[in-house]
Amino acid sequence: GRGLAHVASAEGVFVAEKIAGVHAPEVHYDAIPACTYCHPEIASVGLTEDKARAQNIPIKVGKMPFRALAKATAAGDPNGFVKVIWHAETGALVGAHLIGPAVTDLIAELTLAKTTEANAESLAYTIHAHPTFAEALRIATEDALGHAVDL
Repeated sequence: GRGLAHVASAEGVFVAEKIAGVHAPEVHYDAIPACTYCHPEIASVGLTEDKARAQNIPIKVGKMPFRALAKATAAGDPNGFVKVIWHAETGALVGAHLIGPAVTDLIAELTLAKTTEANAESLAYTIHAHPTFAEALRIATEDALGHAVDL
């Protein structure tokens, strides 16, 4: 696994529950969030667009610049973006890359989507409060699907 505290914690739970003989949740190594705690914050999960293309994965890519996000403008920090990469045929999340305020928190929703194999439509049709940073995830996904009304 990767040398991250949250991975070690998940691995510890897995081992402890295996030893105890109870259901042990598997560690999904393809769905581990990576976060850089700086300014601006950086977060990602899954493959990059280039790696997905190199693996011949059919993809749909969506982006949401924070300068078009009401919450980022109100917070005085409109620099950053959300980029989501969805499988063009299955709708599964292939990867996501975020830069900007609160993205180390936002990555959890995308990690959940990857872990549970939620599809793009599920995220696009989930109502996100406005104004929030989280609605950037919905809008970027709508962009990938070709119907972002907020861009």
